[in-house]
Amino acid sequence: MDTNEVQDFLATVVRSRKQMGGPDWPYCCAEDFVLQEGREFEATPLPEDIQRGEMRRCFQNAHCLALSNVELSYTEGFAFQVAYPMLHAWCVTDDGKVVDPTWSDGQGYFGVPFDQKFACEFVHQQGRYGLIDVWELGFPLLSGELVGWQSKLFPKKNRTRAEEYRNYAG
Repeated sequence: MDTNEVQDFLATVVRSRKQMGGPDWPYCCAEDFVLQEGREFEATPLPEDIQRGEMRRCFQNAHCLALSNVELSYTEGFAFQVAYPMLHAWCVTDDGKVVDPTWSDGQGYFGVPFDQKFACEFVHQQGRYGLIDVWELGFPLLSGELVGWQSKLFPKKNRTRAEEYRNYAG
């Protein structure tokens, strides 16, 4: 599965969620946030000097890796492994290469790189890993309550295929 198929999946979910109704937020769901704000990244093998983390702890694994390596940006989004795209976390290099400390066989990485200071402060204050799907706090990113999350290394992109999906999903 490639990033185009992941974006197709996200657009389908967003259309369904918008039909169901919900709060008047900038993003109706995690898939909408990633579709609007995300970009594609190139899957690459894990560098030999980086140890793979524990499965099912992708948010913690990626956060800790980004903290220990200033060359990497913490990223959350959707990627494919096994059956369908799922919410996942990984790191990216400045040139958009995936460094995934959790999965060895991920594909179709499409996500949002976060400002490192923002990510660190959020994790420290909330005592939990993960930034997008924070239901316990009422989804503060989706509702627009949180600001300052954008990575300066990956500024808002120009109109791309993702923009076409946003229009299609709307």
